[in-house]
Amino acid sequence: MKNSEMSFTLSNGNKIPKIGRNHILPFIIVGTYRLISEDVERVVSEAINIGYRHIDTATVYRNEEAIGNTLKSLFDKGVLRREEIFITSKLAPKDQGYEKATKAVDESLKKLGLDYIDLYLIHWPGTSSIKPNSPKNKKNRQDSWKALEEAYRQGKLKAIGVSNYTINHLKEMEEYATIKPMVLQCEAHPLYIPIDEVKYCKDNSIIFEAYTSLGEGKFLQNDFLEEHQFIQEIADRHGKTVAQVLLAWALQQDWTVLPKSKNPSRLKENFDCLFALKESEMEQINELSRTEMQKICWDPIDVQ
Repeated sequence: MKNSEMSFTLSNGNKIPKIGRNHILPFIIVGTYRLISEDVERVVSEAINIGYRHIDTATVYRNEEAIGNTLKSLFDKGVLRREEIFITSKLAPKDQGYEKATKAVDESLKKLGLDYIDLYLIHWPGTSSIKPNSPKNKKNRQDSWKALEEAYRQGKLKAIGVSNYTINHLKEMEEYATIKPMVLQCEAHPLYIPIDEVKYCKDNSIIFEAYTSLGEGKFLQNDFLEEHQFIQEIADRHGKTVAQVLLAWALQQDWTVLPKSKNPSRLKENFDCLFALKESEMEQINELSRTEMQKICWDPIDVQ
């Protein structure tokens, strides 16, 4: 398969790798949250061997340097070329503000050992050590975005976006952004579908990336599956695992997903999720967010 056939086009014309055979299905990403440096080389190398071509990291994950070292090794060995891998990183809450954000971009480039980062996101709408209701948060978001826009124009960043932004934060950006965000990454899974944010992304040609697709593992536990037996039944009908069903469900929403795992067999399992669920099966899973809505991760709703 040609590399050009394994991508999805961003609003600026750049492409993100995907694993679909056509442009109906979006893409799957290797998440590295909580992946310690000692495990990076093994996990990233295995993921590349399986076929992943998009690695997601962040300043707060403290593994950018280890990822950079692994990439350099793969480049040097001829296993991978720079243009074949898509790297996402994120601005830490402590680095919000124009000057800090400008410096943080350069620090991420240095740690990753790259001339450019494919996608860079503002990780959180708030700033460390500033109360959620402080107006300084908005000012810092605006100044941080200005820094990202400049880095984008300089070619340091090939695409820019935001993470954990609510619909209010997104609409606020219309007041000051000269370049609209190309990606929104936030929590989304069968128990929590952020409807307003998903619609905004669709209406504004913003790619929606879903994290916690497997509920931090909760949705794979026996007690959850005993209570929601229909999910296992769907998996059995397709000859797939529950994890693969939940990832396929997200992909059919036209989202990207970034499941994380240190286990080689799980990495391979997560990658093998390109199959179509029936509309009735999609609706069964969708119903969970209407009847059992539950957010699992941190909530940015109070950040002003």
